[in-house]
Amino acid sequence: MGSRIAMFTCEFPPYPGGIATYASETASALLRLGHRPVVFAPKCRAGRFDAPYPVIRCFPEQYRHAWLPWNMSMAALQLAQKTFDIVMAVDLPSVLALAAVPTSARKIAIVHGTDVKSRIIGHINRYSPRSPFNAFQRIYANSAFTRDVMLAHNPLVDRVRLAPLGVDDYWKRPLAGRRVDDLVARHLAGSRNTIALSVARLEPRKGLLPAMEAIAALPKPVRDNVTYIIAGRPIEAAYAERLRQRAAQIDADIRILGEVTRDEIRALYQTADLFIHTATKDRFRAEGFGLVLLEAAASGLPCIATRVDAIPEVVVDGVTGLLFDDADAAGISGGIARLIGDTALRTRLAAASRDHAANFTWDRCAEIIVDDLDILSSADLASCAA
Repeated sequence: MGSRIAMFTCEFPPYPGGIATYASETASALLRLGHRPVVFAPKCRAGRFDAPYPVIRCFPEQYRHAWLPWNMSMAALQLAQKTFDIVMAVDLPSVLALAAVPTSARKIAIVHGTDVKSRIIGHINRYSPRSPFNAFQRIYANSAFTRDVMLAHNPLVDRVRLAPLGVDDYWKRPLAGRRVDDLVARHLAGSRNTIALSVARLEPRKGLLPAMEAIAALPKPVRDNVTYIIAGRPIEAAYAERLRQRAAQIDADIRILGEVTRDEIRALYQTADLFIHTATKDRFRAEGFGLVLLEAAASGLPCIATRVDAIPEVVVDGVTGLLFDDADAAGISGGIARLIGDTALRTRLAAASRDHAANFTWDRCAEIIVDDLDILSSADLASCAA
């Protein structure tokens, strides 16, 4: 019988986002591999998510650092009531809550990028002799970039392993044309011949304004043939309004949909001709992996992206997409024009994208974590307890 695994997370479906996706998909993968996961997640007043494993909603719906003592107490209470073999902190709030909670189980932490370069970790490392990550026997990073940032920002931590994320088969399954039309007809009414798509939260580091400027810089005959769709949840109201104002000023068909359903996103992937993800560098945040890049690739979308953080680990330049420096506005615009005008190139990149995405599975991600834990040495365990 497999391991009993407690997963603690402060984001979980139906809340959207990368951490929520990681928690739910990893738990499902662990279940498929014969383990017994239990997810300890935030309360949820809106929406519903049916999971094939136990989900105990015991944390506040929205995390704030002021509530950290409550989360620590709740985590300690849950671990005192049940016996587990492995305790997994899926995100930074869970790392902070579990670091000081004693348990006989093996403790592991997952890092995603932004969490390891956040202000709070910087303050703790500056004023405390021990990082919260030192309380964990293993730390798993979603990319080589995240691993390297983790080691740079936490120099006393050396137990970092690489466990790349996966992409669910949901994104690979083709939809019937009629079903696609039903889902996206209202979004694409009157659209032009070529559909360019971005799926991202509406915040500056996702590079949506640079993408819009790249569309604006296209030659008019090309620009007149393109509809650019942006789908994503607004994070910063002022930035979302700035996007809308700029879209209205550009002589192009630019549509900002806001938050849409998962089914609608899949239909948009399968309708679009190319994907745009022109993220920009940020001092305190990171593109630690980019799940949307894998989802788009699994749907057969060639990508225009930037060489920022972990993106080159997911998009292979010249093979699954075209990469540019985030400051190369002319290059990005030229790359978009090239993909629009070269159907054969789009077809080749699309086929390679599907093949590349097939290498990333949630089962493999979960296997790396569990198999690695199974061979932890006594020296590892002793060093963590010291």
